[in-house]
Amino acid sequence: MGIRSAQGKWWARQDSNLQPDGYEPSALTIELRAPISTKRQGYTRGSLRKEHPMVTKSPGCSASLQRSLSITDRQKTKSMQLKHTLAALASLAAACALTIQPASAGDHKLQRSVTVQASASVNAAPDMARIRGGVHTKAETAAEALKANTQKMANVVDGLKALGIEARDIQTSNFNVNPQYTHSRDGRPPQITGYQVTNEVAILMRDLKSLGSVLDKVISLGANQINGLSFEVSNAEELADTARREAIANARRRAQLFATAADAEVGEVLEIREGGSPSVGRAPIMEASAARMAAPIEPGEQTLTTSVTVTWALK
Repeated sequence: MGIRSAQGKWWARQDSNLQPDGYEPSALTIELRAPISTKRQGYTRGSLRKEHPMVTKSPGCSASLQRSLSITDRQKTKSMQLKHTLAALASLAAACALTIQPASAGDHKLQRSVTVQASASVNAAPDMARIRGGVHTKAETAAEALKANTQKMANVVDGLKALGIEARDIQTSNFNVNPQYTHSRDGRPPQITGYQVTNEVAILMRDLKSLGSVLDKVISLGANQINGLSFEVSNAEELADTARREAIANARRRAQLFATAADAEVGEVLEIREGGSPSVGRAPIMEASAARMAAPIEPGEQTLTTSVTVTWALK
């Protein structure tokens, strides 16, 4: 769009591009041109506006300048609004940060508490025993060693069942076949000279009175290995409950002692933790050879120990 002056020497041009609907150009270009003159004329911006009022007072040019100023004002207004919005968000974020900041230790009174660890034990006479033994055979071939072992082990199991031991109380605990080697001194590779088969069972004895006779019978039936025996308590969990109650009582007694010494009173329980599974002081495993034995067996007593850690509030 162009606007010429009355004399036809000065004119103004507005540049614009086609843009989508709702687009606002960032600037409006106003270009003023003067005819080429041989005389040197020094015009300043102020003098130009004074000497050529047609340019500034032209209706089209004024509308263009006003539109440019209007667009610029709107951009400045939006910019100021954006700055105010960002400032408000920053203030809100700072306020939230102050709100969620954790309170220091001095803001709230710390709760006083006492934590005590105590234990208790219960003695019980074992009422069960577990025997571990089996058959160990050797032969030149693995088949021969396995055949001999199977025959002897079958005799042992059949004899145990004949003594009244139930099948559920007889469990295979170990079975392996190993080659036997000879090592030469001249550096040659080891040579296989035979095979060894081992079959072991764990026997649960629920009647301790017949324990000695059962051990003797096992060996007489062909078992040449008795790896030992141990004693057990069938109602160990119920006895452990008794130990737990005593441990709690010991812990409370100790907590009251501490609270009284600190001029306080024991309040409600805050936490109770048990120190693992109750430990059982088992009788030592008895090692035995394959010789015939009718040794007396003394089960003695077992000790079940449990520990607890309890925290009480102090008043």
